[in-house]
Amino acid sequence: KEQMESGFLYACGYGASEAAEFLLDRGVDPGTHNDRGQTGLHWAMYGPHVDVVRILLRHGAPVNARDAMESTALHWGLQGWAMTSDAREREGYYEVVELLVSAGADVDLTRFEREQRRRRAVEKVRADARMLDVLRLRQRD
Repeated sequence: KEQMESGFLYACGYGASEAAEFLLDRGVDPGTHNDRGQTGLHWAMYGPHVDVVRILLRHGAPVNARDAMESTALHWGLQGWAMTSDAREREGYYEVVELLVSAGADVDLTRFEREQRRRRAVEKVRADARMLDVLRLRQRD
């Protein structure tokens, strides 16, 4: 069981969608996490691995699970988005963030921006009209 769960997390983190689905179909819990509370969804969001995120959501992965640093998978996706300058990769982040928001992810960024390195990511989010649209923050402001 431990090897299957570890393999599952790595499959999610490396974008191996077929392996992730194979393991889910054989009983791995979609909410499986490592000792730091990081789920497969956390790892897939950071990729960003769109196909894996879709599979995880279809299998009921918990969208608002928090890791040891109080970060959700959405936070991981936003952090990755803020750190990349690659246009193709950035497109993937828009897509995975939209998938998570549509699945009920909590978009309150207050906790996320408390830490200095994360605050810069939130500043980038707030300056990007497209990401704001994806997060639907404009409607709440």
